[in-house]
Amino acid sequence: MRHPGAVIVSRIKQNWVTDLSTFLSQPLLMDDYLNEFKRDIEKADTQFEKSLFLWCIENYVPLKQLSDNDFHLIFYEHLVLYPEEELEKLFSFIGRDYDKSICKIMKKPSPEVRKDSALLTGDSLIDKWKRDLTKVEKEKIADILSLFELDKIYSTDSSPIQTNF
Repeated sequence: MRHPGAVIVSRIKQNWVTDLSTFLSQPLLMDDYLNEFKRDIEKADTQFEKSLFLWCIENYVPLKQLSDNDFHLIFYEHLVLYPEEELEKLFSFIGRDYDKSICKIMKKPSPEVRKDSALLTGDSLIDKWKRDLTKVEKEKIADILSLFELDKIYSTDSSPIQTNF
């Protein structure tokens, strides 16, 4: 999981088209998880708002579907700040031995990394997105996260608030 602000900035920079009607047109998904948010989702009219709702849906639905023992949640921010600890937890969860050489592999950027990526520019890997959003957009993030109760996980700070569910 990665902070919605970072994901939204990335999607907008890459000109992702966000079509929320894909979700709204699925009766079972709506009945099981999204009906209470339908009016708010339908009101989203900017690419920013649509991307934010998309992030919420992509994270809210799986968190509601799964029980604690079904998954191991990794926060991008923790993986950046504490890679060895996070990888050790992951490998323990999947029942595999952890090899420290994995951290070396992780530090090498893939060929698909964009030229403006913090990986290449030396910028902060977890805070860069904050400069690209206005105060109003950050407030909108807080408002929409609270609709889905995802404000228990992320606020307008870069790191997650709560990390266990």
